[in-house]
Amino acid sequence: LAELAGDFEVAPGLPGSHLAALTAQEQELLRFLTDGRTNREIATALGLSDQAADRALVEMYARLGVSSRSEATALALREEAVP
Repeated sequence: LAELAGDFEVAPGLPGSHLAALTAQEQELLRFLTDGRTNREIATALGLSDQAADRALVEMYARLGVSSRSEATALALREEAVP
């Protein structure tokens, strides 16, 4: 995945500091995405309904200026935002 991370473009003008502005839950969501977890697995881990997890992911994508889990994962890997 790390090799592919450079293939995705992030919305222009969004510095990596947007990653730092994520809420604790959004940071956890991003970690789960980079671990390859499904939306259902994320929902279960966070104690959310599937719909609530989906909404949280969409809100996180908007905050990051991306439109998909692949772009969010690529951004996190590129910016080394997850261990």
